[in-house]
Amino acid sequence: MRLRIAAILAAAGVLSVNASHASIPPPYAVQLVSSDNEARAIGDALIQYMSTMGAFSRHPLAVPHGHIAACMEEADFEACARQHVPARGHWQEPAPMVIRVEPAGAGSLILTCVGSGQHRPSTGQQQVEIDVQTALFGDGDARNDQLRAALACLRSAALESSAP
Repeated sequence: MRLRIAAILAAAGVLSVNASHASIPPPYAVQLVSSDNEARAIGDALIQYMSTMGAFSRHPLAVPHGHIAACMEEADFEACARQHVPARGHWQEPAPMVIRVEPAGAGSLILTCVGSGQHRPSTGQQQVEIDVQTALFGDGDARNDQLRAALACLRSAALESSAP
């Protein structure tokens, strides 16, 4: 079963597997926040699943959770969060990011992925609605599309925090 999941992620482009070698997953320092505890737990499961399957190496973000959680009450969550997300100092350090997770109804989540914004502007891929049931347990193209969309959100936030 684990091999089948790895094969699906590889086909989705989430993992880059070559017959001669496997790529090293990029390191991301991630912190999740949400106004809904269940959505946060499900979002954390999705992010952890992607990390466990080798899409990226997950590290904790060295920012007090309360600083980011306080941004949940701000009209512009992204601008507030960017003030607390540090820029990536060296290319080998994990790319820092915050992921806001909110319920979107019937098994879906809205992920808003925010980097420091100190090196590059945000992109349209930094907010995405994910059908978690399909992303974790679906088959074929539908599953691959959900995993790609979630990973694109994280990659876009990582680019905000990374020097060009």
